[in-house]
Amino acid sequence: RSNLQALTGKTCGLADDVMVELDPNAGLLTPIGVSVGDALGSATADGFTPNGIPSDVSADPVMDRSGGNFADTDGVVNTSEAGTEGGTTAAAGINGSRARLPYGLDPARNPVLGSWRSGVQQPAMLRSAWYRLPDGWATDRKAAPLLVVSAAGRFDQGEVQVQWATDQQAAAGKPGGALGFGDVGAAPAWRNLRAPLAAIPADATQIRLIAKDDDLAPQHWIAVTPPRIPQLRSLQQVVGSQDPVLLDWLVGLAFPCQRPFGHQNGVIEPPKWRILPDRFGAEANSPVMDNIGGGPLGISELLYRASTVPTYLEGDWFRDWGALQRLDPFYPNAQPARL
Repeated sequence: RSNLQALTGKTCGLADDVMVELDPNAGLLTPIGVSVGDALGSATADGFTPNGIPSDVSADPVMDRSGGNFADTDGVVNTSEAGTEGGTTAAAGINGSRARLPYGLDPARNPVLGSWRSGVQQPAMLRSAWYRLPDGWATDRKAAPLLVVSAAGRFDQGEVQVQWATDQQAAAGKPGGALGFGDVGAAPAWRNLRAPLAAIPADATQIRLIAKDDDLAPQHWIAVTPPRIPQLRSLQQVVGSQDPVLLDWLVGLAFPCQRPFGHQNGVIEPPKWRILPDRFGAEANSPVMDNIGGGPLGISELLYRASTVPTYLEGDWFRDWGALQRLDPFYPNAQPARL
């Protein structure tokens, strides 16, 4: 397809189709009649608590590594979702949660509620307050096509839903309908659930979240943050053709407009971004690029903190296309070596 598009002047391949959400906080919806910190569990929060999430939510591997190999001797599994493995923070967020949020979500603006607990398990139910859809959302669905919720845990399709309503329906407590989210990502790590706004009637003015955890297995739990409508730009607009990029082997030909970082005589140019394939490809490919395999990740992982930037494939919103990572130096004020 990229070859045919190139004949029409569209020469940047997937870089024009991958949409990037640079600031997840910018698209947060406003709750109605309740504070931001209380809105997520305002109607019902049975079994959901601000700290109902394990401290480690690292993604389950997608490959069977029972046999091991030369590039896997340390037992570390590299995936495409850096920064989504959870953790805790010293300071509590807006609703008292100490869970470390992914994607740059601001804990002062994003409450989180989860159903995880140790010991005796119990059913859990969450119903949020109503959130106001922005004016003109129905006519702007091409520029802002998605409703997104960052979530973690292991749960089934349909256990996290969005309900919509007009003002009259919401006042009567009778939603106009419900819609499930597409779950693209590695459980139980943080990932972005997404639902196309085109599936919500144009006369809807409010939405709310519903989460139901009736499975009493300890490994089955749900954690969610508030809904948002992402402001999207193409990867080509964000990364461009000038920034140095670490392109994984499997994706190089799909991003012809991105500039690979320079390297000469054992000296490399510091990359600003990394583009990875889908989860399976990233897990299979990363070990031969790391320090044990003698690859460039041996340098980038030593010098940079990788953080996953939310991305979505335009027109195929439920596909795991790969991932975009921002590479921030651990020591941004360090003086470069003189050679």
